[in-house]
Amino acid sequence: MKQKLIFFIAIAICFSSCENKEKNQSVILKGSIQNSNDSVLIFYYSDKSDTVFLSGKNDFRFVLDLKMPVYGYFRINKKTINVFLSPGDSLELKADANRLEEITFSGIGADENKCLSQLSEERTKQEINYEEWFSLDEKQFVFKSDSAYKAQLIFLENLQHKFNNLNPFFTKTEKARIFYTYAESRIAYERSQVFSANSKQKLSPAFYSFQKEINLNDSTMVFIPEYQIFLKTYLDKKVYEQEKNYETMNDLIGAEFDIILSEIKQQQIKNYLLHSVFRDHLQFNGLEGAKDLLALYEKHTTNKKNKDEISSLVKKWQQLLPGNSAPEIALQDELGKIHSLKDFKGKYVFIDFWATWCYPCRREIPHLAKLHKEYSGKNIVFISISIDKQKEAWEQMLKIEKMPWLQLHTTPDAKLLQDYQIYSIPRFVLIDKEGKIVNAQAPAPSEKKLRDMLDMAL
Repeated sequence: MKQKLIFFIAIAICFSSCENKEKNQSVILKGSIQNSNDSVLIFYYSDKSDTVFLSGKNDFRFVLDLKMPVYGYFRINKKTINVFLSPGDSLELKADANRLEEITFSGIGADENKCLSQLSEERTKQEINYEEWFSLDEKQFVFKSDSAYKAQLIFLENLQHKFNNLNPFFTKTEKARIFYTYAESRIAYERSQVFSANSKQKLSPAFYSFQKEINLNDSTMVFIPEYQIFLKTYLDKKVYEQEKNYETMNDLIGAEFDIILSEIKQQQIKNYLLHSVFRDHLQFNGLEGAKDLLALYEKHTTNKKNKDEISSLVKKWQQLLPGNSAPEIALQDELGKIHSLKDFKGKYVFIDFWATWCYPCRREIPHLAKLHKEYSGKNIVFISISIDKQKEAWEQMLKIEKMPWLQLHTTPDAKLLQDYQIYSIPRFVLIDKEGKIVNAQAPAPSEKKLRDMLDMAL
């Protein structure tokens, strides 16, 4: 009987222990947000996101299952609220979207988030003025950067005294965030001196003393922005040190892949860098010549979500390959008249995506004007599509620039920009008489290659 009693007590303890362990992994994040323009609230953390609806009283409640501490954030009225959460936390926040600097935290985990809020405010005050710092000689720059680094560490230490028993992961990560901001500025300074026409200084060995503290394989930092920025800057530095002339962007990205695969051993960080580099490359440069890079990416990355995103990008670019039907366009001109691609069937169409605030775009206007004049009377229509957020700015610019070809307007968030994969401007597209893509990344009007392309087509 005694043995049975001991057995049942042991089972009860086991169940209790398992239950407590499960509870400790659950995190409650709740609160209220006044004056939000949105009815839903999305919390982003690690590579995940959770969504809830705001109640009629603007209340919300998330229940998250966490196995380790995480940093996350909300986007409210295009502003960001950063949050730190650890297994077992029950955090409540109250905020007014119009006065986010007055946010309050309470409950388990409140101290870390009060601390995080003050650290974020201090970082904003101490933000690096790169233009000023990079104009300094080595001694002056080192003094500036070391002083800023030490000041932020002291600020963090003072907060540790103010808030007792802060989560050790939190304090370790905050120190690392400060360090990698400092380390990134060192590498960026070195690069600025290499490219500066006025700089002839050779940096001393002491300048690189920070490198011994760098850890390229710290998986706990993989979702921390300061670490991510540092890794990308470090990658740029390593590519430059190879002292090679890359004929194409694909060659350059291939070199970055080689460095990642040789120096990064931790799979999560490898996944992040491969994805970040290749996604940016696809967005801005498309599929041309990227077949080998795609195969290399798929072979070495293990993150399914990342692979799915790349697969989606590839499909979108495939729709813009030569011979495919061009996505429809139906936009208003400055007089309010709607123009569609269908209106120009039987003619070639050259499209210029631009904005008034884009200097490289405006630099192309005289070349486009010359092109328009040269090909006047030929079987081609020239269209400029502004993506200015403020339509008034576009209308005012039309009065200044006097562009006698068709002018249309859309907005930066329009589906049209997704259809044509517009991630940067200026961007040029050539469409044939049947409304099919000739080149979704046509040469600029200032390039002779465009005239050769048009002469061949017309």
